[in-house]
Amino acid sequence: MAPGEGGYRQINKALDLCVFEDYLKAQQKRMSKLLDVEQVSPRVIRILGQNPGKFTLQGTNTYIIGTGAKRLIIDTGQGIPAWAGLIAETLATKDFSVSNVLLTHWHGDHTGGVPHLIQLYPELSDFIFKHTPSKTQQPIFDGQTFTVEGATVRAIHTPGHSNDHMCFILEEENAMFTGDNVLGQGTTAVEHLGTWMDTLRIMQSHNCIKGYPAHGDVIPNLHSKIAGELAGKLRRERQVLRALHQIQTGLRGRRLSTKEVVVAVHGEKISEHLMQRALEPLMDEILRKLAEDGHDPEIPEISGLAENRFLCLTICGYRKPGMSEENYHHHMVNVSAPMTKGLMVKYGIKRWTQIHNQKSTRALMSQLFDPQMANIADFDCFSQVVFRSIEDYKRMKQDPWYKEHLAGDHENFADTKRSMITIGWIEEYIRDGEIVDGIEAS
Repeated sequence: MAPGEGGYRQINKALDLCVFEDYLKAQQKRMSKLLDVEQVSPRVIRILGQNPGKFTLQGTNTYIIGTGAKRLIIDTGQGIPAWAGLIAETLATKDFSVSNVLLTHWHGDHTGGVPHLIQLYPELSDFIFKHTPSKTQQPIFDGQTFTVEGATVRAIHTPGHSNDHMCFILEEENAMFTGDNVLGQGTTAVEHLGTWMDTLRIMQSHNCIKGYPAHGDVIPNLHSKIAGELAGKLRRERQVLRALHQIQTGLRGRRLSTKEVVVAVHGEKISEHLMQRALEPLMDEILRKLAEDGHDPEIPEISGLAENRFLCLTICGYRKPGMSEENYHHHMVNVSAPMTKGLMVKYGIKRWTQIHNQKSTRALMSQLFDPQMANIADFDCFSQVVFRSIEDYKRMKQDPWYKEHLAGDHENFADTKRSMITIGWIEEYIRDGEIVDGIEAS
């Protein structure tokens, strides 16, 4: 995508801002008050860009990183003179200088202050870094590290909001500067939905604890924030897929229009203004992503399958020889699960659980001894995956993300020669203390 076709310009093409005026005003009212200059951690100072707005929230955040005489800057705001004044005052008051300037992406509310910085500090002209740089900038490579006293910052290429988008990990804090891919409040605009969602999973796989967004306050639980972003988009995808399957029977080979899909999902009481300026462009993006993922609305559901009947794959696992129970549990919960959850939802997995069968819990079996079930299983973990169609699970295993990040992960923690699997129908009789008749289909 050529410069100028993504980010905020794309929003303006896809959305009529008046349509969302009430939503945006309500979001602004919920925003917390941020100080113009704030030490948000022992290593990080945040300076607001003095450009508050509906999409910039409290303004673009500039971060100054490090603890010594030389520090790093991430993003330069929009070029508001008051911002430049805050930068100059902060550097003078705290008696440090800047060694490198790192830009998360090309949008003007992040790069507009570069001329002000160079005017203030001419020596920085050769130390402005950006992915796909201009002639006067230096390149940033995926995995490149920038070091100053008290801070090691590692760059990650994270396309989605824009093709050149970079995030940065502050190693000493296990924190990530998320740029515009993940905001402190609300959600972001994206150039390509599928790319952005894949990027969120990559960001999540780094297991950073907190996030420093380019707009909004510090994100205390970055993993949870990203999971929420993915879950919201994936719920909408499943909603669209259900709508496609429900209306395909009467088509007789005719292709659906985007408008018909919008009506199937949102109902008929939609103004033409909202339909044409907002919902249809957004639906187009979802449909393009579904097509790229290999979803075909022409493929029918399994015939004769009851609405509330699902398959359950059970994996009885042993930990890798020499691995402690603690390390095994940690890897499954904090490494494997975060990488897997979003992908499973993407392909319609209904439920995924892990049951950790440690020595301390196996000891409880002495209180439950039953001569009819005298053998105590010694598996280290039982993992169960519930899905409606075996095809959903097969498609998940063909996903490029699965092949690159998950296919080989099992060997990192499991004894692959001893672990066992089985599959069968799952019947549910009690849920949340209530008698039920099968798993809910929706």
